[in-house]
Amino acid sequence: MHTADYDAIVIGGGLAGLTAALFLVQAGCQVLLLEKNRRLGGYAVSYSRRGHRFDIATQALGSCENGGLINQTLQLLDLNGAIRFLPCEPARSYVFGSLQETYEQSGVWEKHIRKLENLFPECDGRFRHCSEIIQRLFEEMLRLAEEDAEEIIYGFSKHFPILSRYSLYTVKRFLDEEGLPPMAQAYFAARAGYCLLPLQRLSLVGFACTEMAFRRGAWMVQGGVERLPRELARRFRSCGGSIKTRESATRIRPDRGRTLEVETEQGSYRAQRVVSAIDAATTLQRLVAEPGASMAPAMRKLDRLEVSGSYHVGFYSIPACRASRLRANLEIRDHHDANPEEDPVGSVLYVLVPSLVDPSSAPPGRHCLCLSLPLAKGAALSRSERLRYRDIAEQKLCSYFPELTGHLEGMFDLGPKQLALMTGNNRGSAYGWAQTVKQSGLYRFPMSPGIPGLYLAGHWTMPGGGIAGVMTSGRLCAQRVLSEMSGSKGES
Repeated sequence: MHTADYDAIVIGGGLAGLTAALFLVQAGCQVLLLEKNRRLGGYAVSYSRRGHRFDIATQALGSCENGGLINQTLQLLDLNGAIRFLPCEPARSYVFGSLQETYEQSGVWEKHIRKLENLFPECDGRFRHCSEIIQRLFEEMLRLAEEDAEEIIYGFSKHFPILSRYSLYTVKRFLDEEGLPPMAQAYFAARAGYCLLPLQRLSLVGFACTEMAFRRGAWMVQGGVERLPRELARRFRSCGGSIKTRESATRIRPDRGRTLEVETEQGSYRAQRVVSAIDAATTLQRLVAEPGASMAPAMRKLDRLEVSGSYHVGFYSIPACRASRLRANLEIRDHHDANPEEDPVGSVLYVLVPSLVDPSSAPPGRHCLCLSLPLAKGAALSRSERLRYRDIAEQKLCSYFPELTGHLEGMFDLGPKQLALMTGNNRGSAYGWAQTVKQSGLYRFPMSPGIPGLYLAGHWTMPGGGIAGVMTSGRLCAQRVLSEMSGSKGES
């Protein structure tokens, strides 16, 4: 066993951990990043099979445009231009029951609203009013996260009036009060499927964070989503950061006053600050050696929280000549209010053809195809169940696109167990905690769980799941660490 000292240790080499680590090392800190797997990236990884490249758990990204959250973060990290984002327009296409009822959602917010107004002229300006409320919710959420929600007690309703009013609203309650009929609600909130919850359970704040991340388009990463963690890691190392892969943290314990010690099977490392960017339950229930009374509120909250759902994903090669009617990002629903929680076996199918956006991801004459079935929380598929889900997805796709029958060349498939192994996420959770009313916005898990020097980052904290959310969380966490380190130096 060896012991080494650092200014900060980051546990977890996903996008949240890499983002936090790079911000810290750019500020002059000596930083160690620990990753249990051989590969960095968490869910942001790509795999190649017979000339096809698949992004394992990514459909499309939001906030990659100039001024978007991901773009801003990369600029702050001196990575502007290192990664090229390819626009996916329409941002998503929806099939509601038949190909004759297809809705294409523009990634340009104004075009999206105008199209809704044309489809539902009886709704007057209600779509625009709803969109203004959602945009203001998103803006207040970001400002709240920047100002540290845990420290804001007085004057909240004055400084955050929209959050104060709507923090306990579901999407369904909000749209009902705004007078949108059920069909108009389905079209307006079509992208809520990303959150794996029905509108009557989905937090309005959580929906706003997802929806506004895509208000200026959907994007894919040229060369595969793994370019993001690869460039972050390259920059981190060039700034003097240290990365140890295949080294899993086994314990976090206080050491010599305000210092924390992180133990692994290979050694132990000390730092004044530790950022855990892995599953929050794993951190607090398994890694923290001496929780103490200060962590009691966080532990009580942990018992009440529920994880998000997961996916079964199948990966295929198809002939390019059979893909003329497909779209790059397509969602098929049996009916407008199809809901994987109530009807978990195939009521919703996500179809992704990334090579329609990035031709380099497939050989000439072929296309990559990903079929994803959303699963309710806690689902665990055996090998036979994975085969059954693969058959369900293939049959549903071919019922809408019969020209693909007999032309789906299966590559491999993944279920919650495999996704859990990749990330360590509880039961293969796709987005950390589910975006229910009591788990979104103000009610998200705190960045500081109650142990001096320990911080949480990733989709377990504000602002929530998705690549834009976790990278923003990593940035905000690093800012908090640097601020408190600066305060400690001033005190001494």
